[in-house]
Amino acid sequence: MLIKPCISVIVPFYNASHYIEKCINCLKKQNIKKPFEIILINDGSTDNSLQIIKKLSIPNLKLFSFKKNRGPAAARNLGIIKSSGKYIFFLDIDDVITNHALKVLYDQTKYFKYDYIFCDTQWIEKSKNQREKIYSYHKNRVIKHDELKKLMINRLYNSKHMGGPLSAKGRLLNRSLIIKNNIFYNKNLRYLEDEIFMWDFLAITRSIKYVKKQLYIYHVHPNIETAVVRGLNLSFPVSKLKIIKKNIQNSLKKKGCKKNERIKHGNQSLVYFLINVLISYTKSMIHKKVSLKEGKKLRRKIINKAIKDNEFSIAFKNYTATNGESIALINAMKSKNTKLIEFACNTRAKEILNLRRSNK
Repeated sequence: MLIKPCISVIVPFYNASHYIEKCINCLKKQNIKKPFEIILINDGSTDNSLQIIKKLSIPNLKLFSFKKNRGPAAARNLGIIKSSGKYIFFLDIDDVITNHALKVLYDQTKYFKYDYIFCDTQWIEKSKNQREKIYSYHKNRVIKHDELKKLMINRLYNSKHMGGPLSAKGRLLNRSLIIKNNIFYNKNLRYLEDEIFMWDFLAITRSIKYVKKQLYIYHVHPNIETAVVRGLNLSFPVSKLKIIKKNIQNSLKKKGCKKNERIKHGNQSLVYFLINVLISYTKSMIHKKVSLKEGKKLRRKIINKAIKDNEFSIAFKNYTATNGESIALINAMKSKNTKLIEFACNTRAKEILNLRRSNK
């Protein structure tokens, strides 16, 4: 009789020959005694990633491949469908987890079957943890329904959002809840698809446990194109921000928000995530993950589409700026001046990078 794995670790990859061995080794070193499975999704790689995997001795491996690159959303969806664990854990191929990560998270389910267990993340750049001693909360805790609703809304009004249930990378998700409610990644999104998946999941989540440990290790890779940059480079029409807005409003409806609240928060999300896109792409230019010429061209295209769109115009007028947010960038958007917006984006991106590197 086959023993059902406790966790399905889903790892999509695309041309990841430089990272595969390190990622797989961190999974081999997990000290959890219960069986877990590793699901690798080859998203149309054209390098020797598959050859490297075949040379590695990987226990409990499931390997699937797309003939062409379809993006992280489609890859993770396939992983969900092919998984059989009680919980799902998503791991990016260029990241790793500590040797005791899976055990620590799964141990939380020993006495209570939480729908969602999450921890904190190390951000490593040039061997330095930029989030040293930075945690979502000051101790382990359970997050209940009413508080979760507030956290979801506050996400849209906090420019310094970091950590918490919406942005956690190290997380166990109840697989049966995902399958039962047909929650999958939106294949039309190649940016912010992970967070929108979490909005959908949290809309129906009943019990959450936070573990105050940095068990997930995220690596910042300057000069290297990431999945985020690939998604933006493939063009990011502002219509996709409207998809995000709709998802958020649907999630808030399930959480009991009234119609006028959903309209307000939906409009807030439209501008909030537009800023997110522009700043992320600007940081990618600073990191030289995208050429300056092409980066400026695509960023300007996104800006011009947004400032000419009536739905965005309404959202600009009603946008609520938060403490620490760039007022210059908000005012530039309200003025609909492309050059001012570009200048404000450059300034804000540099500020954020400096703050992150100074551990503040």
